[in-house]
Amino acid sequence: MRTGFTLFEMLVVVAIIGLVLAIALPNFMSARRKSARNLCLTNQKIIFTAATMYSLNDPEGLEGMEDNERLDVLADEGYLAGIAWQHCPAGGDKSSQDYIIVLDSGSVADVECSPRGAEHSWSQE
Repeated sequence: MRTGFTLFEMLVVVAIIGLVLAIALPNFMSARRKSARNLCLTNQKIIFTAATMYSLNDPEGLEGMEDNERLDVLADEGYLAGIAWQHCPAGGDKSSQDYIIVLDSGSVADVECSPRGAEHSWSQE
């Protein structure tokens, strides 16, 4: 007597695995996008706090600097450590910084995610 699986049994197993993947994959991708967005918002809040602290400690603040210079100054002065905060985890261009510090009358007003715009927007209120 032969033991093993028939072609029909194998097709049923493959169909069940395909069905489970069809249900689980969209949920997984949605959770991954949401996680990347939340990390981007967290990065913005960290940069906002660091820029505010720098502005309070330095009377000239961040005014008169280009956008990419502001982030570099915060890193050079020890307000930001590492390089993970420079790029949006949702997929920006890794050759440039993704975050822009917005000033209003010399004080830090906002931090924006340049590649994602309004999709990755937060309010410090």
